[in-house]
Amino acid sequence: MLKKVPLLMLFAACSFDPSNESGDPSVPDESTPAVTPSQSEPGQAAAIVMPTRTEPPSIKVEPVVAPAKAPATSTAPIVRIKVADYYTADAMPVTDGSFAMWTTPSLVLYFYFEGLNGQHSARVEIVDPERGKYSVETLAFDTDVNHPYEAKIDGIGPTTVWPTYETSRGERVETVLPISGTAITNYVLAGEWNVRLYLDGHSAPSAIESFELLDEE
Repeated sequence: MLKKVPLLMLFAACSFDPSNESGDPSVPDESTPAVTPSQSEPGQAAAIVMPTRTEPPSIKVEPVVAPAKAPATSTAPIVRIKVADYYTADAMPVTDGSFAMWTTPSLVLYFYFEGLNGQHSARVEIVDPERGKYSVETLAFDTDVNHPYEAKIDGIGPTTVWPTYETSRGERVETVLPISGTAITNYVLAGEWNVRLYLDGHSAPSAIESFELLDEE
């Protein structure tokens, strides 16, 4: 007589892994995590060993430091202005910057240049105590010649280009500011005056010097 086999047991016996086409129970199922028997204690279920995650090695990035820049060097010429009531041959006029209006027939404006060669022009502005432009004059000069010549300066001309005087303080040019019998004495323009020199058409002055005219003899 045949024994009745429970349906559940029959279903378990007939089930098989689809990936195991041979149906051989000895072939393990690759989808099942590997079990390490040595890690299991007797009477306990085998532990499932999961793969560990490996962190990528850290890379230390050093900051990039830009090289220090060398200080910029200036090639601008050195310009000095000196005001005196007399001519000198090769010496910087020594004055205190004050002149008696009624006993000074004229003033001499000296301009000294260092680091300058060839032909150049200088616009000289004389500013009165009321901060108005008393006079404006353009001086054309050349450090490489010994005699004057005619040439166009800044598109204007012909203009007389004067040689400079070589001194121990640089190349020198000068101009004269008359005092006696001019508007200075006629209107008694006493006070602080300014001399501004603009080299080669620059908008900013290359040098500024002040002097004082006193209402006294």
